[in-house]
Amino acid sequence: MATPGESECAVDPLATAVIDRLALLGAETLDVLRAAASLGPEFTMADLAAAPDRPAEPLAPAVTAAIAAGVLDLDPDGERLRFRRGLLRQALISGSNPRRSS
Repeated sequence: MATPGESECAVDPLATAVIDRLALLGAETLDVLRAAASLGPEFTMADLAAAPDRPAEPLAPAVTAAIAAGVLDLDPDGERLRFRRGLLRQALISGSNPRRSS
């Protein structure tokens, strides 16, 4: 049973595992995915480019890598991107990898 305040500091092991797997795509792609997650389940490249917390790296290579890895899907119209699984987006939102330096 958790003690008072413990749940606020607890790291979700599933989110950590998901982020660890996504980190295999590279730091730049992971940073782009974190920015994308803050936009909602669906977004456009323009939305991502305008995101205040987006990384300085070029977006296209990271988005292409995320699509190839099955993290993101591109709508048939070619305009909107979406997270293939809500769990992926939620893991990116819920916390950062505790091993990652700030």
